[in-house]
Amino acid sequence: MGFFIQLLYYCGLFSIGELRITYIYTAIFKRSVSENPYYSKEFFGLASIFVLMIMYWAYHVGEIQGKFMNSIWIILSSWLVWGVVVLGYVILAKSQGRFKFILN
Repeated sequence: MGFFIQLLYYCGLFSIGELRITYIYTAIFKRSVSENPYYSKEFFGLASIFVLMIMYWAYHVGEIQGKFMNSIWIILSSWLVWGVVVLGYVILAKSQGRFKFILN
């Protein structure tokens, strides 16, 4: 059971960390002429920086203190930061009448 928990810890730490670094890279280097007036890439990049700080805390709890299960919960709770930013972006866009949700 301990091996499975450590495997979940390392997979979560790597995959979420890589995803956040990708969002930071996109926010900094992938800029276009027709930028979104709400700067959504920048908001997601800033949220990704906060998530990376949470991931660093999860690394300390899991790797240094040896509490892998607690670290898994910290990794899963790091999605709350992302969710708050997305929810804020949707509320801002809806209030301006620019949010369109299309279902195929």
